[in-house]
Amino acid sequence: MRRSLLHRGAWALLALAVAAAGVWIGRARAAPSPYREGREALNRGDYRRAAELLSGAASRESGADAHYWRAVALERAGDARSALAAVRLYRPSRPPSALAGDAALLEARLCAAVADDPECARARPPAADCGIVPLLAARLQSHPRETLDVIARLLASGGCDERTRRELVLLAGSAGTPEAAAVLVDAIRREPASGAGVQAILLLADAGGAPADSLLDSLVRTTPADEVRKAASEALSDRGATGAERLRRLIVDPAAPEAARLEAILPFAENTDPAAASAFLRDLYPRLETTRLQGAVVRALGYVPIPENRAWLAARALEPGVLRDTALAALGVSRAGRADLLQLYGRTADRDLKLRLLRLYADEEGAAEVERLRTIAAADPDPQLRAEAARLLRDIDDEP
Repeated sequence: MRRSLLHRGAWALLALAVAAAGVWIGRARAAPSPYREGREALNRGDYRRAAELLSGAASRESGADAHYWRAVALERAGDARSALAAVRLYRPSRPPSALAGDAALLEARLCAAVADDPECARARPPAADCGIVPLLAARLQSHPRETLDVIARLLASGGCDERTRRELVLLAGSAGTPEAAAVLVDAIRREPASGAGVQAILLLADAGGAPADSLLDSLVRTTPADEVRKAASEALSDRGATGAERLRRLIVDPAAPEAARLEAILPFAENTDPAAASAFLRDLYPRLETTRLQGAVVRALGYVPIPENRAWLAARALEPGVLRDTALAALGVSRAGRADLLQLYGRTADRDLKLRLLRLYADEEGAAEVERLRTIAAADPDPQLRAEAARLLRDIDDEP
């Protein structure tokens, strides 16, 4: 009987303990969460209350995310300056959460609203923010202006490495808007000769308007860096008729630096209307002031192997002079031009030119060229030319 009572008493005590634990657990579960309540207040539009609750949550739970949502609440409550201070508390958290891109966009938007903020004016975000490039890419379509603002600030900061700056420039260029063109122009003016600057120059061909044409023209004419001149010339060529016209004016301008004129010739020849550009260059050729400029025209026309250019180059090759080899090399750039070289041997009595052609055939080592050498070695009436063709054939046969 006593054991039974003890047994029942033990069970009663256990039941009471379980019940007490359940009450405690229930109370713990029911304990208010400032973060959750703050988010709920934000969702129902009680922004001041949300900011108050989330201020407490930031030091207890959810950490940096609470700072972000508090900044959102303050912005919606009309307090942009306090919101800016709040979103900056989010930044030191590393690694960044899924809200990193949204926080960067929010900060850019708030900087636009708080124009006198010193840090916004300096536009120097922490270097660690450079890691949000993938997040910016995901948000460019939905938030283009804000995303471009963040990209501009990161590029201006000087805190990102070269690879990241190139990625930022590529991302801006992909937007294809006037705002994107402004970001590219700023990047070019800041560091034209860097990898990011050269990338921005090439992208400006698709993103920029009339100001882009003016900047590119200035870069070709004035920059001392070869890679910048080349990129700017290519970008102008890709700008269509307006870019081609600027290149044309540069080529004929005797007051422009010769290096700039030389760089402009090939992109001009390869622009959207290569036939018209080629005709212009062929007509301009005899009026150019230096052999270097004439040589640039000869080389450029070799890359546009239309029949008119090939016939013109063949005529230049038949002329004795310092540019004969340049014309021969230009013909050899294209398959059609190499066929013209095979025919050129029979069109000249100039032994010097024939010897040059034999060496070109041997260098090419194509089936047609080798067969031409065999024919000359066997049947050419000039013994010196036969001997040279035979020697070149032996050299070809001896190659491993």
